[in-house]
This record gives sequence, C-alpha cells and structure tokens, in this order.
Amino acid sequence: MLKSSKLFSHLLSFKSIVDGCEISRDVALSTIEISDRFLSRSRHSHRAKVLADRKLYQLMVLASFYIVVKISERALLSSESIAGLSHGVYTKQDIEEMELLILTTLKWNVNGPTSTQLALYTLSIIYQTTTTRLDDSFWSALLEEVNYQCEFSIRHYDLAISRPSTIALATIVGALDMIGMMDDTVLTMDGYADLLGIISTLM
Repeated sequence: MLKSSKLFSHLLSFKSIVDGCEISRDVALSTIEISDRFLSRSRHSHRAKVLADRKLYQLMVLASFYIVVKISERALLSSESIAGLSHGVYTKQDIEEMELLILTTLKWNVNGPTSTQLALYTLSIIYQTTTTRLDDSFWSALLEEVNYQCEFSIRHYDLAISRPSTIALATIVGALDMIGMMDDTVLTMDGYADLLGIISTLM
C-alpha cells in the first residue's frame, strides 16, 4: 500500500503539470480537495484498492483535474488531452469512466471554494470591518503572503486534506505574524489585536 508521502509525491508532480499548462493554482487546490473527498466517501473496498494501486491513484488525480478544469477554466481540455498528459498510460475512456465514478460518488458536489478563495473573501471582510488604518502596501504584502501560504499548503499532505476554511484562516493569521515581525511594518500591537479580533468572530 502506498504511504501518504508517496501518494502526495503524485500530487506534487501533478502540480508541475498545472504550472506547465499555465492554469490557475486554484485548480491544483480543487483537484486535491475533490480527490480527498472522493476517497473519503468511497466504499472501503474501493478506497483500499485505489490507495494500494499507484496507477489507479494517478488516474483518480487526473480525472479530478479534468473535472476542475471543465468547471473553472475558460480553455477546456478534452478527456483525450488529459489522457495525453499520462503519455499513453491512460486512455480517453479511462479518464471518462473515472470522472463519472467521482461525480456519482460525490453526488456532483464538486464546486466548493478553495482555501485561496476563502482567504480572499475573509480578507475583504477584515478590510471593510477594521478600524485600524493601514496603507495599501500593508494589504498588498498581506495578500501576497496569504497567497503564498495557501499555495505552499498543498506541498504538505496533512494540510492539503484539511478543510479549506481552516487553511484560509490559518494562512491569514500566519501572514499577519510574518508581517508583524518585519522591521518596517506599519502594524502596531493594537492594530494586530484588532485584526485578530475580527478573525476570531469569523471562526
């Protein structure tokens, strides 16, 4: 049976495919989320089969990727194109059969928000709610750090399978801590407490 570290190595190699195709990183996050939910809701016998078979696991990830691309990207990739990414390991029919299995298992609930999307939504609430005056450079730095931490989370298996809302709030708090340690930060202790207070009401 594949270990979680081995399983996740496939997701990291898949992430390089996303970058190579110049597709949004949110696609990578959504693909991992769909793959994880599919495994958690599959029958025990089928889940064990997928986890024990490297080839079947990779097929699941590619099919999840195909679903997300069809939902969120303007430039659609055909099932034949997705199969082509495997360099002949999988056929168009393999991709489509796994896609249907994933969709039926998840009852077509495959369009949930990613951690990045939830983090941006949360930041917009904080921006509109806070009484602390902070310049645009602060918000730009915070946004950049949050995006970085959300993307970095998919490199760690335990984080990648966590709830997107948990990752979103954790990255915002982590980003505030990072910016707060900078010598040129405009964030005072009172301002930091104000922002954390707003975040706590959203938990």
